[in-house]
Amino acid sequence: MGRKGGPRMHKHWRSVEVADTTIQVACYSPTGRAAQRPTAVLVHGLGVSSLYFDPLIEKLAEHAPVVVFDLPGAGRSAETDGVVTIAGFARVLRHILAELDLGETVLLGHSMGTQVVVETLAQEPTVARSAALLAPVVAPELRSAPYLLAAFARTSLHEPLGAVWRAGVGYLQMKPSWLLQQVNAMLAYPMEERIAGVAADLVLLRADNDRVCPRSFLDDLQRRAAGKRVIVRELSNAAHHMMATHADIIVAALLRISGVADAEAEAEAERNRAENA
Repeated sequence: MGRKGGPRMHKHWRSVEVADTTIQVACYSPTGRAAQRPTAVLVHGLGVSSLYFDPLIEKLAEHAPVVVFDLPGAGRSAETDGVVTIAGFARVLRHILAELDLGETVLLGHSMGTQVVVETLAQEPTVARSAALLAPVVAPELRSAPYLLAAFARTSLHEPLGAVWRAGVGYLQMKPSWLLQQVNAMLAYPMEERIAGVAADLVLLRADNDRVCPRSFLDDLQRRAAGKRVIVRELSNAAHHMMATHADIIVAALLRISGVADAEAEAEAERNRAENA
């Protein structure tokens, strides 16, 4: 991986024992100045796996170290014992961060993964000074399965086929009973209450065609967050799975919130913005 003339990177795997399962963690290590930057730790959403981040990793791993893994019950990771909760997933993330000893990190969550990131920062504020929340969920008016499913259906009309395929692979890999537990956990999580305990710098991103993540919800989260720097951005001509179409913009936003100035990433984001105008 790596653009012609750009920094090269290396991928390797680590195994982390968490509770009663083993989590396979993919670590992407760039060379040069990029290797000294905060490590981006990616947390996927409901029903999918880390495969869903591939379009984003392809871009991000050239600008910073990247760590990605499958939550229990997704992709390469087996289910754990007990009831699925967002707090439980947050404990998994905290354990992985402690085991890998990554130094300075910036967290990135997508959809349900934003809940895991917020809960992690609420439980242990020192794990990261900054985070990116992509398509945060669930807005209070959507906290029932029928309403949320309808919003997903309307949003799916705007999704690229590649994103639909990657999501489909994740759903097929997951046991239906585990998926249902995740849905219940996600719907029950009080995002607007828990973010009040998060003091990290945050950038909240939503897509203009995403009915799952209304702008009013992001504005409410911005008001409630405890951090001094909380930014809301809206991406044009994008849907819930924005990583497939707006990866360069997301990379630039993530680097910016983590305090990294990268002219090349900003230029790539501008090209990405122009392509989707």
